[in-house]
Amino acid sequence: MLSMGKIEYYPPQTYKNLTVFGIRNKTDKKPDFLTLDIGLDMGLVEITELDDAGVVSEVIVKNNAVTPLLILDGEEVIGSKQNRIFNSTIIIEAKTTKKVNVSCTEAGRWSDTSKVFVRSDNIAPVSLRRGTKESVLKSLRHDNLYRADQSRVWSDVALTQKALSSVSETSALSDTFTSMEKEIEDYLEHFKVANGQNGCIVIINNKIAGMEYVCDENKYLQYHKKIIKSYILDALKTSKDVATTVNTDDLDEFVSRIDLDKMEKFNVESNADDYRLDDEEVTASVLVYDDNIINVSILNKLSA
Repeated sequence: MLSMGKIEYYPPQTYKNLTVFGIRNKTDKKPDFLTLDIGLDMGLVEITELDDAGVVSEVIVKNNAVTPLLILDGEEVIGSKQNRIFNSTIIIEAKTTKKVNVSCTEAGRWSDTSKVFVRSDNIAPVSLRRGTKESVLKSLRHDNLYRADQSRVWSDVALTQKALSSVSETSALSDTFTSMEKEIEDYLEHFKVANGQNGCIVIINNKIAGMEYVCDENKYLQYHKKIIKSYILDALKTSKDVATTVNTDDLDEFVSRIDLDKMEKFNVESNADDYRLDDEEVTASVLVYDDNIINVSILNKLSA
């Protein structure tokens, strides 16, 4: 059975109430895929509303590249009728157009600002993604779709904006990232990517908040800032100096929750297997493609 294998930890990096342990999971298999930002920047990927009327919970993704496209859970795109985040990690095959489930992160707008979506450099805060993972699993169990609880998403965005005293005319999550840009950059300066790193475990206020993994270190490098920013926004809600006592034994115990034999398996996409776990302590997802673990996301409910 596929497994993560032995994970190596890099020395922790700490700033204020945030600590990041870089991780490395050695793998000889590195499937070739395109990241969303590169695909959009190069014009190889086009994301549009479903039609002229639009549907809040769905968009069309067209991958014109000759390689599969990887989109991570929580990645945001902006523009069109309203900003959206993707509800799950997905792979869209080369030369393929697909309807994809999303959630709105801009409750106060439903009018075209552009015909296509563009990149936003953001992944939704970990507190928001926890709720999305939970509701998506319920949807998968019920009707085998990646639908999220839109009301909860809007509520989580509003709670984040209130906690950070961030004001947006359209209640846009992207505006919150922009308004906190200086504080976010102060944090980001302290969390560099190590050679060979392909994931991280993040501690907020001395509690493990989550783990993120992408199989290829070169692809992880493209995602690193986005991923860390998604945790920084939650860390900024308290922004206190907190000494970290979490050690590698604690990290091992947290990562051990990923056991594909004990997780629910879904075959929504013919080219990939989606494994899910949700209990009192964590909510997690693992995407397996072509017999390779592509992406892992484990979020700790107890750190909320």
